[in-house]
Amino acid sequence: MSLPLVILVMVLTALATAAWSRRRYRHRQHLRLAQQAMQLRQQANQRPQGVHFPAGDASRLQVYTVATRPGPGLDQLMASCHRADLGLTVLGLGNHWEGYGNKWLWTLAYLKSQDLPPDALMVFVDGYDVINTARPEELIAKFRQFNARVVFSAEVNCYPDEALAAQYPPSPTRFRYLNAGAAMGHVGDFMRIIERIGFGVTDDDQRGFTRYFLDHPGEITLDHQSLLFVSLFRLGMEDFEWDAAQQRFILVETGHQPCFLHGNGTSAPLLQAMAQRLSLELQ
Repeated sequence: MSLPLVILVMVLTALATAAWSRRRYRHRQHLRLAQQAMQLRQQANQRPQGVHFPAGDASRLQVYTVATRPGPGLDQLMASCHRADLGLTVLGLGNHWEGYGNKWLWTLAYLKSQDLPPDALMVFVDGYDVINTARPEELIAKFRQFNARVVFSAEVNCYPDEALAAQYPPSPTRFRYLNAGAAMGHVGDFMRIIERIGFGVTDDDQRGFTRYFLDHPGEITLDHQSLLFVSLFRLGMEDFEWDAAQQRFILVETGHQPCFLHGNGTSAPLLQAMAQRLSLELQ
């Protein structure tokens, strides 16, 4: 091969190598930018900012909920907490809702951002179908009766996996099965359980907590007596008595006055009938 031809081959090889290197560099740049954009979208969809509705003594107890948009149900929850001097923090306003896992991912992110003491008490309730009827002092006193770290609401229906019903321990009432729409406990324990479950955004949160409850006996306690929470699904007004003196509902089966009324499933009409009696009807 003549010298000019060798030089030509070397020049063409160098040009091809340089072009390939530039394409590879641009590909890496595009990939890095795409990854950054995806991370920003994920962060925007899981940002932990909370909207606070403080109370006179919010340092001992705070109620958390998740709601991506305003609505009458959220207004109702806010009004009931305000009436009882109970602080409320709303997470997720303006965020894009992807699934029930969002509730706990946003809550976990927010709790981490606040650097709260692990033993601080908190309540979590669903945002659009819950009403509070109790002051912080009552909630704390009733929670102490459980001698537990985390207490979840209990309901009469095993959802979403009916086949798991046989694995539940016996209950002294028909409220045997975990309901993820209301819970109270210590911040550190909530964070640990949420992290161990490892929710994905589209996961069913009730399934996740149910399986954790069954697999880790003693870590979650169920409110079988409806001291703190009552799940209204498959209940009717005949299951309650009205205490006119205290302006509270008494669950006939247990004789207790639940602090939070949860109108889950098809029980929304019952919740609104109760709200009307409590002068908290939707506007």
